[in-house]
Amino acid sequence: MKKDTLPLNFSIQHLSQNEDVIGILAVYRNQLEDDWQTTLNWDVFLVVVGSYPNYQAWTPVYLEGGNKCRIVLLHLTMHDLLSGDMMKYEEMRHWLLYASVEFDRDGEMEQYLRDFPKQWDSYQEQRILTKFSAFVRAYVELKRCVESGTYLDAFSAAEQSLLELARLSIIEHGQIPSASLWQHVRLLDLGVHKLYEELVMSTETLHKRVELVLLACEFIITTRMYVYVNPLVRILQGSHKGMNLLELCEHPELICIANDMPLLLEKLVSRGSIALSLVEMNNTFSSIGAVPYYRWVDERSHA
Repeated sequence: MKKDTLPLNFSIQHLSQNEDVIGILAVYRNQLEDDWQTTLNWDVFLVVVGSYPNYQAWTPVYLEGGNKCRIVLLHLTMHDLLSGDMMKYEEMRHWLLYASVEFDRDGEMEQYLRDFPKQWDSYQEQRILTKFSAFVRAYVELKRCVESGTYLDAFSAAEQSLLELARLSIIEHGQIPSASLWQHVRLLDLGVHKLYEELVMSTETLHKRVELVLLACEFIITTRMYVYVNPLVRILQGSHKGMNLLELCEHPELICIANDMPLLLEKLVSRGSIALSLVEMNNTFSSIGAVPYYRWVDERSHA
């Protein structure tokens, strides 16, 4: 669907007459890369930006206009667009790189799209951190399955570990994982692609294939962990007294890995990079136990 053939019965002019609407962004499927065009189930993605007294952010409305044009409509505020919540929507951030301004009441939309590439770059560390966190989570499950001898479950966990590793590698190259993931990663990281081929196509026993992936994952965590968790390292290094788990999880740069924070901290403690101390709190919980505080103590260079 071309940009100038938006169905008349779905009028942008009508939407713009609402005083709460300050701008409308549009993404047209035929302007995205080929593999996106073949996998998306919409023709036009509209982001209607405004101030709404009652709205549900990030909840799309699916419509069908004239000529069977499939439209996805999303109501957001400027705060939504500029907030850390955008970190959760990798695909949408990618689509917005191709967005055009259909309506702009005060010039904010044009400015937003001009600044968006810089905003994208600023998220790079967090995107890497988020994917590495998912990779470590999958690796821990893989290790658990191998140690318990449940090799069919271990195979599934190994496949998930490599999927997360592939996504991590693509993001590390400054790109977005495409729908054709393994074709994409083959162009950027042949080693990860070969690991996947060994897992799913090798004639070796299931036991050996799974353990090969486990060893590869352990090597990557050992050699690359400090690079991937750099935001966490930097924040801990900047706190002389240390930080507790809640403070770390609520930090704006670390909210994206809040669920996996204990796992990553445990890895860093086991490597001697973080000192763990228990601090008694003067509150109603003091009789139950102390609060763990984490302080960075590793003076070695991990560049």
